[in-house]
Amino acid sequence: MKRVIDNSLLQIVGVFSSITGASVHDCCIVDDTVVFVVSPGDVGKAVGSGGSNIPRLSRALNRKIKIVEFNSELEKFVENLVFPLKISRILVKDKGVTLVPFDYHTRGLLIGRNASELRLNEAVLERLFGCKSLRVSDGS
Repeated sequence: MKRVIDNSLLQIVGVFSSITGASVHDCCIVDDTVVFVVSPGDVGKAVGSGGSNIPRLSRALNRKIKIVEFNSELEKFVENLVFPLKISRILVKDKGVTLVPFDYHTRGLLIGRNASELRLNEAVLERLFGCKSLRVSDGS
C-alpha cells in the first residue's frame, strides 16, 4: 500500500522528532488528532518522562496527540493502537478487523462518542495495513 506524506506532515514529523527524539514510522491526521506511529521500542522516548512530551506536542501542533508503537503483525499493532484498553479477541477476516471487548464499558471506550475513536483507529489501520473496516462486537 502506498502512503503519501506531504509537506505539512513532514513539518509535523519534524516538530515531533525535535521534541521527543523518537523515530517516526508513520504519521497521519484524522480530524483534530495527529497519530504518530513510532518505531518499536521508541514509545517511552516519544511519551517522555511522566508523559511530559504529550502536552508539549499538543501545544506546539495545536491538536490532540496519539502515540502508537508499530508492529508488523496486525493483531499486535491493534493491541498497541487501543492501549491501555484490553480486548478479549481480535478477529481478522478479509480486509476487516473485529474487536471483542471484555465488557460493555470497554466497548464504549473503543467506540467513543459519535464513534470518534472507532473512526480514528479505522483510519490508522487503513493507512498502514489496508484494512477496510473496524468493528467492535457486542461482547464475548
